[in-house]
Amino acid sequence: MPSMNRRQPRTTPSAWGTGLLLALLISVSADAETWRDTFDDPFAYCAALDTVDAPGRRYVGPPMTPAIARGLQQAFAIEADQIPESLLLNSVWRCMDGQVYACNRGANLPCETRADLDREPTPALTAYCVEHPQTDSVPMAVSGRATVYAWHCEDGVAVAGEQFVEPDARGYLQSLWFRIPSPGPAPGRDAPGLPTLSPQPPTSVTP
Repeated sequence: MPSMNRRQPRTTPSAWGTGLLLALLISVSADAETWRDTFDDPFAYCAALDTVDAPGRRYVGPPMTPAIARGLQQAFAIEADQIPESLLLNSVWRCMDGQVYACNRGANLPCETRADLDREPTPALTAYCVEHPQTDSVPMAVSGRATVYAWHCEDGVAVAGEQFVEPDARGYLQSLWFRIPSPGPAPGRDAPGLPTLSPQPPTSVTP
């Protein structure tokens, strides 16, 4: 009579299963390494990431820092001992070429909107010029605050006039964004000689 306690043969992991396990371990290790490399300082973050249109998940600091707000205060020539609350609560920053750039939204300024280079009138512009056929200047509430053109109406037709602002290398309105000097050298990068706070110099749009 055959024994009921016959030992079953031991199985070994297949090559496919071993490879899958190894790949998972490598992936977890890489993710852990990435998440260790986080930043709570915007200047160090931009020095490391070079160009990003908005702070990402590797930035773990506050949305706005006193150093950036103070830079905007200097750019706007606001003479006050304390940083105005509007600069702390209503401003944004991003990275371009390893530097920190900041914008204050102010009265509905389109900080985070790409410059509108379209010369074709919108339905709102068309309707406005039908009602105001001879208008030297169309309000930006109608033309759109991101447009780069001074719109006017000629014989009831909306016309894109002179271009009064340039987009920066990332496509944003360069007149709204200010380069903010770092309060100290960022890790891994020599402290650059930054210009005085002023709107960005004209640059061409690159992909």
